[in-house]
Amino acid sequence: ILNIKTFMSKRATGVSIKTLQLYCLVFFFRLTSIIRHEGYLPYDKSGDWLYHVIEILALIFTASACWGCMGPFKQTYQPDQDRFGEMNVP
Repeated sequence: ILNIKTFMSKRATGVSIKTLQLYCLVFFFRLTSIIRHEGYLPYDKSGDWLYHVIEILALIFTASACWGCMGPFKQTYQPDQDRFGEMNVP
């Protein structure tokens, strides 16, 4: 939904690049957890491919949203509004 909103409106207003970067890390490490090891996969092997597909798609969609905000729509990104809570973590 975020990709559709961003690429259809051609604006990155209100999108947090910091959050997207953190989600890219989360999906990357979850993907490596289930590819190299069993990670959090159930014992039944019948649906393992579905977990792999979902994690790969989540990483691709998150990375494309991050790329869109840092690339073609960078001029509409609001870095002064992108902060984590009231503590203003950089």
